[in-house]
Amino acid sequence: MTRPQKNQRRHQNESDCPWQAGARPDPEPIRCCTGEMRFATLIRERTLRRRVRDALMSTGIEVLDFATVDALVTDLQVQEFAAILVEDDANRVESWLAALQAETDRPVALIAIGAGGASGMSRALLHGADDYFVVGDAAEQLVHRSIARVSAKIQRPRKQVWRLGPYKLDISRSCLISPTAEVRLSPRELALAHLLIENDGKVVPLDQLCERLCASTGDAARRAVKQHAHTLRKKCQLVAGPALEQLRVEPVYGKGYRLTL
Repeated sequence: MTRPQKNQRRHQNESDCPWQAGARPDPEPIRCCTGEMRFATLIRERTLRRRVRDALMSTGIEVLDFATVDALVTDLQVQEFAAILVEDDANRVESWLAALQAETDRPVALIAIGAGGASGMSRALLHGADDYFVVGDAAEQLVHRSIARVSAKIQRPRKQVWRLGPYKLDISRSCLISPTAEVRLSPRELALAHLLIENDGKVVPLDQLCERLCASTGDAARRAVKQHAHTLRKKCQLVAGPALEQLRVEPVYGKGYRLTL
C-alpha cells in the first residue's frame, strides 16, 4: 500500500468514529486535583475506548480498561475507582449498571457514554448512571464532567441524619428509617429524598431536582425524576407500615415536588 493510501485509510477510520476526530483534549493540563485518581472503563467499541482513555490520561488520571462486567466487578473487590465509564450498549447497559451498583459499597461515579438521544439517556439515568456523556461533544468536556461528578459523589453532606416527624433519613447508610422499619434507598432515591427533606415541606423546583439527580434539565432527566419520585413514594409507604402516618412525595403541577407528613 502506498503512503497516500495509508494516510487515506487512517483518516477514514478516524472519521468513522462517533466521537469527532477533532475533539481532542486541551493540550494545556486541566487545573484540577487528579493526582492518583483512577478510572475504570467498560467500553467494547475499540476506537471509542482509545479516545476516552487518551482524554483522561492526558490529565494524569490512571485508566484501567475492562472487557467484561464480571472482570470489573472482581477487580472492585481489591481496588478502588473514582469513576466507572460505561458504554451505552442498548442490550447490556441496564445489566451492567445493576451489577456495578450491587457490588459497589464506596461512592463511585457511574457515567454512561454513548450517542445520546432521549431514549438512551433516559435508560441509563433511570438505571443508576450519575451522568451521561454524548460522544459527539468535545473530549475535554468528558474530563471536566467526570471530575465534577467524582467530586460531588465523594463530598458527603455535613448533616448525616435528617428528621421529619417519626422518620429519619440516614445519609451515611442510605436508609429511610421509621420506629418500626427501615428501607434502603438507591443513590438517586437518596439524593431526591435528601433534597426534599432539607427543604422541609417547601416545593423544590423540577429543574433543580433534574440538575441534582441527572446534571441535565432535558426531557430524559424529567422522566428520570418522575420515575425516582414514584419509587421513593412506594418506599415511604413501605417504611410507614399500617400504624404510622405516611411521608408523602407530592408532585406540584408545573412546579416540582415536596415532601410532607
